Amino acid sequence: MKRYSPKIKLICVPYAGGDSYSFYKLKPFLSKIELCTVELAAHGKRIDEAFYPDLYSAAIDVINQIKMTVMNEDYILLGHSMGSYIVYEVEKIITKEKLRQPLHIFLSGSGAPGCGNMKLIHKLPDSEFQREIMKYGETPLEIFEDEKLRSIFVPILKSDYRIVEEYKPTLPFFQIPCPVTIFLGTLDDTTLLNNALKWSDFTSCQCDYKYFEGNHFFINHLPQCVADSINVIVNEYLEGEIYE
Repeated sequence: MKRYSPKIKLICVPYAGGDSYSFYKLKPFLSKIELCTVELAAHGKRIDEAFYPDLYSAAIDVINQIKMTVMNEDYILLGHSMGSYIVYEVEKIITKEKLRQPLHIFLSGSGAPGCGNMKLIHKLPDSEFQREIMKYGETPLEIFEDEKLRSIFVPILKSDYRIVEEYKPTLPFFQIPCPVTIFLGTLDDTTLLNNALKWSDFTSCQCDYKYFEGNHFFINHLPQCVADSINVIVNEYLEGEIYE
């Protein structure tokens, strides 16, 4: 009988502009799960560091943080929006290096890699870039209206959008070898459903879909619902098993 750790680690990779605190709304509602977040370069506590040249560099940075977080413990991965693509590339490294596999992967608020023609908003003038960002329904208007905040956060957002918009997964597409659940918002006008459904083409294992009544940032607006969905899956692993 397989034995699982008494508390499974949930390692979260943030969306564009997010930091290590982006998933803390989930924490009060998680059961038998330890919330662990990564900090991306040029974000949060690492704001003085350089931007990533590409998404692959972000994945290498994240895998190094995961190695320090996960020793011989069970864990799951969660990435939202930009974080989904980073998690996909992280899982590719995990498999290539024969590292301990996650029990489960949650990919949230994104279409599958390379699906559709992505609008290159990171190249837009600030005023047009602002209009595009506000469509996601989360970024405070003050970030664009306050000159100091704008000088800090607009370059971060543009850099994040750049690495996503320039990201092209290598062929043939890597197949994720562990169970995957896709989280989607029913009111998310920024993620095309057809593109999101193509995530199943990037998995060699079970791929399920879970819908939440919200926009692109349902993960922030419905933290208890999201956490409950994670808890259900984690409990399926733990139920009836012997803890280490």
